[in-house]
Amino acid sequence: MKTGPAGRELIQRNEGLRLDAYQDSVGVWTIGYGHTGPEVVPGLRITQEQADQWFAERLADEFEPGVEAAIGDAPTTQAQFDAMVSLAYNIGIVAFARSSVAASHRRGDNAKAADDFLMWNKAGGQVLAGLVRRRGEERKLYLSDAALAESRPEPDFHFVLQFMDDENVLHELHLDHFQVVLRQEERRLSISLSGNDFDEIKDLPILASRLMA
Repeated sequence: MKTGPAGRELIQRNEGLRLDAYQDSVGVWTIGYGHTGPEVVPGLRITQEQADQWFAERLADEFEPGVEAAIGDAPTTQAQFDAMVSLAYNIGIVAFARSSVAASHRRGDNAKAADDFLMWNKAGGQVLAGLVRRRGEERKLYLSDAALAESRPEPDFHFVLQFMDDENVLHELHLDHFQVVLRQEERRLSISLSGNDFDEIKDLPILASRLMA
């Protein structure tokens, strides 16, 4: 998975942008959007373009694959992934992999995983207001897809579709009206699906279709 716009905005806003090297709250030399490493030395100055490049590279090379490895094949929404990448970016991928956030998410205990974000509110042994705020934002983001799903009404019908593929194999799909957008013209089908065996089905003859209450 890739970090979405909400996750990138959360990280950049909380990290802030500094084009001159500085020492963070625990004395680590930092630059750009919270970028650290041996290349960050006193007196270093970078451009906006360099800060953007380092940010994108660290997400792609370190934090996104690191979070994916830590959570394994646990079902994960975009919002959950974004929130966990933000946490990992702040505490480090090794700490994230060992965290109760990752462990709870792997077990599918999303409520506990969300609350476990709040534990990471200290730096140098001290509770920091900025970290308290950030953990609250990450927790809210982690839960946002779940809240949306809970608020979405259940479909009051589903659509049963039968069609033949190019190898004359008969298929039947049961779809609710949140899953499918389709256009029917002269008994042929143009359809896009997600979460099914077929990523995309185009221009197939419709054998039968019906609405079910």
